[in-house]
Amino acid sequence: MTYYVVQTFSRDRKGLTIDEPVEKRSCAEALRASARARQTKVGAIVFSRTGSPATGDWDDAVIHEQWGQTPAFEDMAVAAA
Repeated sequence: MTYYVVQTFSRDRKGLTIDEPVEKRSCAEALRASARARQTKVGAIVFSRTGSPATGDWDDAVIHEQWGQTPAFEDMAVAAA
């Protein structure tokens, strides 16, 4: 199973904030959502992960697109936890 995610970022008085991630059905759909987000967000990362929900075994994330103001991907994972 592969899932695709658009993770956008906003900016407020405190600085860069992580928005709620949005899952999409395909890479193309995720990239289109990322393109639309350029009008209202300060940055985005589009990534996918492949693995098995049944076993919990997942490959590392594959970054398909990254633009604007974003934290390092490792920092994002820690901040979202």
